[in-house]
This record gives sequence, structure tokens and C-alpha cells, in this order.
Amino acid sequence: MESAIRARHGTEYRTGQAPDLLTYAASGTTEDWVLKAIPGIFAVCIELRPDIFDHRGFLLPPDEIIPSAEEYFDGLVAMAVELQHKRNR
Repeated sequence: MESAIRARHGTEYRTGQAPDLLTYAASGTTEDWVLKAIPGIFAVCIELRPDIFDHRGFLLPPDEIIPSAEEYFDGLVAMAVELQHKRNR
């Protein structure tokens, strides 16, 4: 997933578990709920551009919206393909 996202526009994203990556408190998220409600389920948290340390926060300039969506889509496709491979093993 990470390499698929990077391949589109060369954007680097940090990967890992949300509590280790986020610089702000984020409890009660969708991932928290689904992991509790459905044990063994797969959950993912993806934070799009800009980088978490960027002064713009979550506010993207219009020219970065489409590239961000393209990266996100490529990452989701890569994740779906990998999950399908694991399911078929």
C-alpha cells in the first residue's frame, strides 16, 4: 500500500499504528469501534496530505486535492489486491 501511494507522485507517508504516529489524541475512532465490535477484522487509518507536521493542518490547496485522491485510490487498490491474495491462500 505504501509503495503504491508513493509510486503515483512520490509523496512519502509515514506508516505504523495510529497511536504511534498521531501527534494528537484520537480515541473513539472508527478503527477503535470496528476492532472492538468485530474481533479479528482488518482496520486501517489513512491520513491524507499534507504531512502531519505541515502548518496547513488538514487544509489542502486545490491543486493538491486530485493528486491526494489519486494516491489514496492507488493505495486502496493495492490493499484490496493484497487482501484478496491472502484470502485465496
